[in-house]
Amino acid sequence: MEYKLSSGSLILLFIFSYFFSSFSYAGVITYDEITDGDLSDGDTFLFEEGVNSISGRTSMSLVSVDWDEFMISVADGFAISSITYSIYEVPVIDSTLYYVNWEIMDDITWLRSKTFDMNSENNKLFSSILPITAGDYHFGMTAISAGIGLNGQPPIGDWNLQFEVVQYTGEKRRLSSSVSVPEPSTLAIFALGMIGLASHRFKKLYE
Repeated sequence: MEYKLSSGSLILLFIFSYFFSSFSYAGVITYDEITDGDLSDGDTFLFEEGVNSISGRTSMSLVSVDWDEFMISVADGFAISSITYSIYEVPVIDSTLYYVNWEIMDDITWLRSKTFDMNSENNKLFSSILPITAGDYHFGMTAISAGIGLNGQPPIGDWNLQFEVVQYTGEKRRLSSSVSVPEPSTLAIFALGMIGLASHRFKKLYE
Protein backbone atom coordinates (compact mmCIF):
# COMPACT_ATOMS: atom_id res chain seq x y z
CA MET A 1 0.00 0.00 0.00
CA GLU A 2 1.36 3.40 -0.93
CA TYR A 3 1.14 6.40 1.36
CA LYS A 4 1.27 9.95 0.08
CA LEU A 5 1.93 12.92 2.32
CA SER A 6 -0.36 15.89 1.94
CA SER A 7 1.04 19.41 1.71
CA GLY A 8 -0.13 20.03 5.29
CA SER A 9 1.78 16.97 6.51
CA LEU A 10 4.91 18.10 4.71
CA ILE A 11 4.70 21.51 6.38
CA LEU A 12 4.28 19.90 9.81
CA LEU A 13 7.23 17.61 9.11
CA PHE A 14 9.36 20.62 8.12
CA ILE A 15 8.40 22.51 11.30
CA PHE A 16 9.15 19.46 13.43
CA SER A 17 12.55 18.99 11.78
CA TYR A 18 13.43 22.66 12.19
CA PHE A 19 12.63 22.91 15.88
CA PHE A 20 14.16 19.59 16.83
CA SER A 21 17.34 19.88 14.77
CA SER A 22 19.09 21.24 17.88
CA PHE A 23 19.02 19.77 21.35
CA SER A 24 18.89 21.01 24.93
CA TYR A 25 20.65 19.25 27.77
CA ALA A 26 19.45 19.95 31.32
CA GLY A 27 20.76 19.06 34.76
CA VAL A 28 24.33 18.92 36.02
CA ILE A 29 26.03 18.41 32.66
CA THR A 30 28.73 15.87 31.91
CA TYR A 31 29.10 15.95 28.13
CA ASP A 32 31.91 14.41 26.09
CA GLU A 33 31.93 15.21 22.39
CA ILE A 34 33.75 11.99 21.52
CA THR A 35 31.05 9.75 22.99
CA ASP A 36 27.98 12.03 22.97
CA GLY A 37 28.30 13.55 19.49
CA ASP A 38 29.78 16.57 17.77
CA LEU A 39 29.05 19.94 19.38
CA SER A 40 27.26 22.63 17.40
CA ASP A 41 25.95 26.13 18.02
CA GLY A 42 22.46 24.61 18.12
CA ASP A 43 23.26 22.65 21.28
CA THR A 44 22.07 24.36 24.46
CA PHE A 45 23.22 23.30 27.92
CA LEU A 46 20.89 24.27 30.77
CA PHE A 47 23.22 24.37 33.74
CA GLU A 48 22.14 23.49 37.27
CA GLU A 49 23.93 23.93 40.59
CA GLY A 50 27.18 22.01 40.70
CA VAL A 51 30.17 21.49 38.40
CA ASN A 52 29.05 21.16 34.77
CA SER A 53 31.65 19.57 32.51
CA ILE A 54 31.87 19.79 28.71
CA SER A 55 34.68 18.03 26.83
CA GLY A 56 35.49 18.17 23.13
CA ARG A 57 38.05 17.52 20.45
CA THR A 58 39.13 20.06 17.86
CA SER A 59 41.30 19.64 14.79
CA MET A 60 42.57 21.59 11.80
CA SER A 61 43.49 20.33 8.34
CA LEU A 62 44.36 21.97 5.02
CA VAL A 63 40.73 21.80 3.92
CA SER A 64 38.67 22.11 7.11
CA VAL A 65 38.63 23.29 10.71
CA ASP A 66 36.60 21.61 13.45
CA TRP A 67 35.23 24.61 15.34
CA ASP A 68 33.57 23.82 18.66
CA GLU A 69 30.75 26.06 19.87
CA PHE A 70 27.56 25.77 21.86
CA MET A 71 24.99 27.72 23.89
CA ILE A 72 24.84 27.82 27.67
CA SER A 73 21.83 28.86 29.72
CA VAL A 74 21.82 29.91 33.37
CA ALA A 75 18.48 29.89 35.23
CA ASP A 76 17.18 32.63 37.50
CA GLY A 77 18.59 32.36 41.02
CA PHE A 78 21.87 30.86 39.82
CA ALA A 79 25.20 32.08 38.45
CA ILE A 80 28.43 30.70 37.01
CA SER A 81 31.05 31.43 39.65
CA SER A 82 34.08 29.99 37.86
CA ILE A 83 35.12 28.53 34.50
CA THR A 84 38.14 26.22 34.35
CA TYR A 85 39.70 25.29 31.02
CA SER A 86 42.25 22.62 30.08
CA ILE A 87 43.53 21.53 26.67
CA TYR A 88 45.94 18.78 25.64
CA GLU A 89 47.45 18.12 22.26
CA VAL A 90 46.82 14.63 20.92
CA PRO A 91 50.21 13.41 19.60
CA VAL A 92 50.22 13.34 15.80
CA ILE A 93 53.53 12.93 13.96
CA ASP A 94 54.77 16.13 12.27
CA SER A 95 51.64 18.09 13.23
CA THR A 96 51.25 20.72 15.91
CA LEU A 97 48.26 22.61 17.24
CA TYR A 98 49.73 25.88 18.53
CA TYR A 99 46.83 27.62 20.22
CA VAL A 100 43.06 27.93 20.46
CA ASN A 101 41.07 31.09 21.11
CA TRP A 102 37.71 31.07 22.96
CA GLU A 103 35.06 33.76 23.24
CA ILE A 104 31.81 34.29 25.13
CA MET A 105 28.94 36.37 23.77
CA ASP A 106 25.83 37.84 25.41
CA ASP A 107 23.07 37.98 22.77
CA ILE A 108 25.13 39.34 19.85
CA THR A 109 27.57 41.38 21.94
CA TRP A 110 31.16 40.17 22.16
CA LEU A 111 32.17 39.96 25.81
CA ARG A 112 35.59 38.46 26.29
CA SER A 113 38.09 36.48 24.27
CA LYS A 114 41.09 34.50 25.49
CA THR A 115 43.86 32.53 23.78
CA PHE A 116 45.42 29.38 25.23
CA ASP A 117 48.54 27.52 24.21
CA MET A 118 48.45 23.76 23.95
CA ASN A 119 48.96 21.48 26.92
CA SER A 120 47.73 23.91 29.55
CA GLU A 121 45.70 22.79 32.54
CA ASN A 122 43.27 24.35 35.00
CA ASN A 123 43.23 27.81 33.46
CA LYS A 124 40.72 30.24 34.96
CA LEU A 125 38.66 31.61 32.09
CA PHE A 126 36.89 35.01 31.89
CA SER A 127 37.40 35.77 35.59
CA SER A 128 36.91 39.50 35.00
CA ILE A 129 33.23 39.09 34.12
CA LEU A 130 32.26 36.56 36.79
CA PRO A 131 29.77 35.83 38.18
CA ILE A 132 27.80 35.18 35.02
CA THR A 133 24.17 35.53 36.07
CA ALA A 134 20.91 34.24 34.56
CA GLY A 135 20.74 34.40 30.78
CA ASP A 136 21.71 32.73 27.53
CA TYR A 137 25.27 32.89 26.21
CA HIS A 138 27.17 31.72 23.15
CA PHE A 139 30.46 30.00 23.94
CA GLY A 140 32.85 29.01 21.21
CA MET A 141 36.18 29.03 19.42
CA THR A 142 37.12 31.95 17.22
CA ALA A 143 40.67 31.07 16.13
CA ILE A 144 42.93 28.06 15.81
CA SER A 145 46.60 28.13 14.83
CA ALA A 146 48.30 24.97 13.64
CA GLY A 147 51.24 23.59 11.74
CA ILE A 148 50.65 20.60 9.49
CA GLY A 149 53.55 18.28 8.74
CA LEU A 150 54.55 16.30 5.68
CA ASN A 151 52.35 13.35 6.62
CA GLY A 152 49.28 15.53 6.10
CA GLN A 153 47.64 14.49 9.34
CA PRO A 154 45.54 17.21 11.01
CA PRO A 155 46.69 18.38 14.45
CA ILE A 156 44.21 17.47 17.19
CA GLY A 157 43.53 18.83 20.65
CA ASP A 158 41.32 17.49 23.45
CA TRP A 159 39.82 20.14 25.73
CA ASN A 160 37.64 20.34 28.83
CA LEU A 161 35.56 23.16 30.29
CA GLN A 162 34.18 23.09 33.81
CA PHE A 163 31.47 25.58 34.75
CA GLU A 164 30.79 25.83 38.47
CA VAL A 165 27.22 26.99 39.08
CA VAL A 166 26.10 28.28 42.49
CA GLN A 167 22.94 29.80 43.92
CA TYR A 168 22.88 33.56 43.43
CA THR A 169 20.63 36.13 45.09
CA GLY A 170 22.38 39.28 43.93
CA GLU A 171 21.37 41.64 41.17
CA LYS A 172 21.28 40.24 37.66
CA ARG A 173 24.17 41.62 35.61
CA ARG A 174 24.21 42.36 31.92
CA LEU A 175 27.76 41.46 31.01
CA SER A 176 27.95 43.57 27.87
CA SER A 177 27.68 46.71 30.02
CA SER A 178 31.07 45.87 31.55
CA VAL A 179 32.87 45.72 28.21
CA SER A 180 34.89 48.80 27.43
CA VAL A 181 34.12 50.27 24.01
CA PRO A 182 36.31 52.91 22.34
CA GLU A 183 34.72 56.35 22.46
CA PRO A 184 33.76 58.04 19.15
CA SER A 185 36.52 60.61 19.52
CA THR A 186 39.12 57.86 19.82
CA LEU A 187 37.77 56.10 16.75
CA ALA A 188 37.73 59.36 14.80
CA ILE A 189 41.36 60.11 15.64
CA PHE A 190 42.35 56.59 14.63
CA ALA A 191 40.46 56.90 11.32
CA LEU A 192 42.07 60.26 10.52
CA GLY A 193 45.48 58.79 11.20
CA MET A 194 44.85 55.88 8.83
CA ILE A 195 43.59 58.27 6.13
CA GLY A 196 46.73 60.36 6.57
CA LEU A 197 48.99 57.34 6.18
CA ALA A 198 47.12 56.18 3.09
CA SER A 199 47.27 59.60 1.43
CA HIS A 200 50.98 59.91 2.20
CA ARG A 201 51.67 56.53 0.58
CA PHE A 202 49.50 57.44 -2.45
CA LYS A 203 51.39 60.71 -2.89
CA LYS A 204 54.79 58.97 -2.79
CA LEU A 205 53.73 56.46 -5.44
CA TYR A 206 52.92 59.20 -7.95
CA GLU A 207 55.75 61.63 -7.28
